[in-house]
Formats: sequence, C-alpha cells, structure tokens
Amino acid sequence: MRICSLKPSGFFQAGGVLARSFRDSPLTIAVMGGSPEQREAAIFPSVEVSLSLAFNRTTLLQVKQDDGCPKGILMGIEPGHFPLPPPGLLQYWRVIRSQGWRATKRWSQVFHTLEGSHPFLPHWYLAMLGVDLDTQQRGLGGFLLASWLDLVDQEGGEAYLETDTEEGVEFYRRRGFQVIRELNFFDTAVWCMLRPSTAQRPGS
Repeated sequence: MRICSLKPSGFFQAGGVLARSFRDSPLTIAVMGGSPEQREAAIFPSVEVSLSLAFNRTTLLQVKQDDGCPKGILMGIEPGHFPLPPPGLLQYWRVIRSQGWRATKRWSQVFHTLEGSHPFLPHWYLAMLGVDLDTQQRGLGGFLLASWLDLVDQEGGEAYLETDTEEGVEFYRRRGFQVIRELNFFDTAVWCMLRPSTAQRPGS
C-alpha cells in the first residue's frame, strides 16, 4: 500500500470508492433512503463533482494497492478555501438527476447548517475520508489521516471535521480531535470535532 496525490485522471475510480464507503452511513441513509445500491449510484456523481471542484484548492490523497487500484480517499481543505465554489449548472443538474429533488434539497439543508457550524478562525477541514468496503478495518483510514495531519502540523493550525457515527468519534478522538458540538439531522446525530494546533496543545 502507498499514499499518493489524487489527480483528475483518478477521479472516476476515487468517486466509486467514496460512493461505496459513504452509502451506508447513518446520515446518507437518513437523507436518501432506498437500498445500498441505489444510494451508491446516487452518491457517485456528487462526490465526483466535489473532487473536480476541490482540485487545486485542497489536499487530495489516495492510498493504493500494489496493482494501482485506489482503496482510500481523503479530501482535506486548506485554510481559506472553504467553502468550495458552487457547482456549475450542468454539474448541479447531474447531481439532481442522480439523487432526485427531495434528497438534493435535504443535502442542501445539511450542508448549509454544517457550513455555519465551522470554527470562525481559519482552519484545516477534513471534508471526506472514505475507505472501500472490502478493505475497511485494516488501518487504511488511519494511514491516510496520519499523512494529512503531518501536513497540518507542519503548516500549523487547527483541524476540523464532522462524523455521523460513534465509531468515528472514537477513531478521531484517538488522533487528537475533540467533540465541540453535536447536531441532529432527520433524527441522526452528527458530531463536530476540532483538533487544536500544536501550539495550543498541553506541553507544547
């Protein structure tokens, strides 16, 4: 396994990894409903669009197998670059066609609230971290996260994220994040977490 930057030529495969990794998350199920296969197909265009909007504005990392297939994807948005620019009309129409108007509207409500919950000061934002279904629980997510946090610590500053599972809360807590806020969308909890900068940590 190796970590490398994600380029536009890899967005299609990366979109598949993210769609599969997010399809069964509590928030995705609450917003979209349907079967896992339906959610996966509906998510794919939106994550591929997000990757294209993020290019040159974020840190895009992937962990690959020896055969070159990506198995984990991380999108980390640098200070001053959140929120990303809105999608173009054709991109937005593609998302609506795949998800339907109801799910698109519900996602819009979620993202609007999440955007308003970000820390006021400039910060690094972990927008997406997903590992493919067949390689979860093997440390790939931690491998990707550690690589990104090394960059954060080199540059300095706080890191921020949201997670919709208690397992995620524990995963990130072990890496120095703290819950600072709990939100609720469609009877589904979302925890907002912050990792202090190196200068703010005890003993530094």
